[in-house]
Amino acid sequence: MYFYYDLVKDEVILKPENHINPRELELAIFELLATGCATYPEIKAGLLDIFEDYTNSDNGRLSDKALFKFLSLLRKNNLIQSAKYFDRKARKNFALYANTENSVEVLLRETTYRRDHIRSPYLPGKYSFWHDMGLTNVVRTIKRDGPIYSYDYGFEDEFALRRVASKSKKGDMYPDLSLHLKRNGKEYFFRIEVQRNRDRMYQFAEKLRDTRNNLVLCSDHRLIYDIADTHVYIRENATFALIDDFIENGLFKTQWLSSGCETVELQYYGHR
Repeated sequence: MYFYYDLVKDEVILKPENHINPRELELAIFELLATGCATYPEIKAGLLDIFEDYTNSDNGRLSDKALFKFLSLLRKNNLIQSAKYFDRKARKNFALYANTENSVEVLLRETTYRRDHIRSPYLPGKYSFWHDMGLTNVVRTIKRDGPIYSYDYGFEDEFALRRVASKSKKGDMYPDLSLHLKRNGKEYFFRIEVQRNRDRMYQFAEKLRDTRNNLVLCSDHRLIYDIADTHVYIRENATFALIDDFIENGLFKTQWLSSGCETVELQYYGHR
């Protein structure tokens, strides 16, 4: 006997005429959160795309009341987590949702998702949510462009890298995202950093000192100049771009820039 969630009647009932299988709805939410935390409007918009045939029918709709009930049930069962934040620019509160270890295990068990296709299940700190939301959009872009440019990809975020490091300790620095691609028989490895402001500039520059294949996504051109002026070696170890350009155009169509904001080819040195 199997119960379904009726989005018309806003309740769980047994085998209605029009329904969305609740397990399908669960998995769709977990997949949306696999790229990172998301706001409620982002979750709803994603579900409307996934269940377009049902929600566009005469009898189907995805009401806020029904969806909030379903999210509350998932949270109660420790399958998602959420927290409230304050957007100072818009002067309003909002919530972010994220997977938990339990929902990640469900994705791995019941879908084709690999571990390196899923962000670590955590919620950002009170003052770091803009950075995390930017990184989420970067991961969504990489996922979106896979079929377009015929590449296979995998990634580990900072938390995953810390977890697997043999002797990770406080103060060790890891990239926001370690990305590996396979395309046309070749493999590529990039370290992606998202930098939205000038906070802790010196510490950020230290992350780039002894590494290559660094792709730094910034909020504006002035920030690129400031990062490059922090240490001379960054000019050789990093290629820059505007994060909005990357999100719109993807890895292979973004206008990549030198530390002086001159257009350059995407830099790659052939090793990690």
